[in-house]
Amino acid sequence: MNKRLLTYTSYLYLMSYAFTVTSMGPCNAPIAASFGAGARAMGLLIATHFTGFIAATVFSGWLIDRAGLKPVMVGGVALLGASLIAFGQAPSLTLLFVFMFIMGMGGGAVDMILAVE
Repeated sequence: MNKRLLTYTSYLYLMSYAFTVTSMGPCNAPIAASFGAGARAMGLLIATHFTGFIAATVFSGWLIDRAGLKPVMVGGVALLGASLIAFGQAPSLTLLFVFMFIMGMGGGAVDMILAVE
C-alpha cells in the first residue's frame, strides 16, 4: 500500500472525524429528539466517545510497538471510516453509543499514528 496515499486518507478521515465530533454540540437537540433522549444521554454520548478515544490512544502505542505502524494505521482508518458511516445510520440510541465508542477508538488510533509518524 502506498504510504503517501494512506497518510492523505488518514488526514481526510481525521477531518471528517473532527467535523463529526465538533458538530455534536449543535446537533445534540436534533439527535436527542430523534431518539427520545434527554440532555443527560447526550452528555454521556460525548463522554463515551472520549472514553474510546483515550483507550485507543493508550492501546495504539503498545500495538504500534508490536505490530508496526502500517497495520495499525490501516486498521484505525478502517475503524474510523466504518464507524462514521454507522453512526449516521444508527437505528437506536444503544447503537449510537456503540458506534460513538468505536468512532472514538478509531480517532484515537489515527491520532496516535499521526503523532508517532
